[in-house]
Amino acid sequence: MDFIINFGIGGACFAATKTLSAPCERIHLDFSLMKEFGISISSFLKQYKHKSSLWKGNIHRITIGLPNQGFNFAFKDGYKVIFPHSSVYVDFWDFASMQCLCGALAGASSLAITYPADYVHYRWLRHRLAGGPLHTPSYSQCYQEILSTPQGPWGLYRGIQHSLGPVMLYRGLFFGLYDTASATNPWQHSSSLGWLTSSLVLGLLTTRSAELLSSPFLGASNMLLLCSEGASQSRPYKSVSDCVFKVGIYQLHLKHKPTSLQTFQSALLLVLYDQFH
Repeated sequence: MDFIINFGIGGACFAATKTLSAPCERIHLDFSLMKEFGISISSFLKQYKHKSSLWKGNIHRITIGLPNQGFNFAFKDGYKVIFPHSSVYVDFWDFASMQCLCGALAGASSLAITYPADYVHYRWLRHRLAGGPLHTPSYSQCYQEILSTPQGPWGLYRGIQHSLGPVMLYRGLFFGLYDTASATNPWQHSSSLGWLTSSLVLGLLTTRSAELLSSPFLGASNMLLLCSEGASQSRPYKSVSDCVFKVGIYQLHLKHKPTSLQTFQSALLLVLYDQFH
């Protein structure tokens, strides 16, 4: 029952975070397109005549991301019950390592459940980019296409071995750093405003740290996914470590680092879950 409740709280907090930040996300995306395709400022502003346009596509983004975030929080708190740890003030390093371990295992467990849907979405996007909207198959057709391969259902997990390590690294740091910092927050018993401000600052610092340390490896796993469709002999990279060695950590970070808005969304998600959990 606790697992279901934590899943619901995590999913609701994710939906609230995406909804609150949707206008900024929409304007940031449209502004990038305006610079790339030379759209005039008047045309750029005209599309925001109706306020609802600021939330365009928000429900779709929530639908895609909610299961992953819900499972992450539910598994994380579930593993905390399984793996006992001492108080942060008794043995700091034991506490911190257990928080990171629970976060890493939560990322792996969530990935095992949500990877097939993410992989199908990735295949759908490839078809859309290759053939355009008129020649894009439905999600069910993408599922059938994968299931009809010799691998059968296991084809839905193609490339998961490249994502497992980077996801565990990111989730371990993402949850572990914040939960450890939150437990030592001197303002955790102060007024609501003091707790909220300090927690948001801690969330931003720990989230950014997790992103900086894991973004090269997450970027390498994404690059491996992009070239996973061809024959193994023709693929430029054999593994995440091979990709990191050939491309370089700094270049991978520059190509795949999250935006400041994405960092803020992740930090706000942690704070909201901490508040309502």
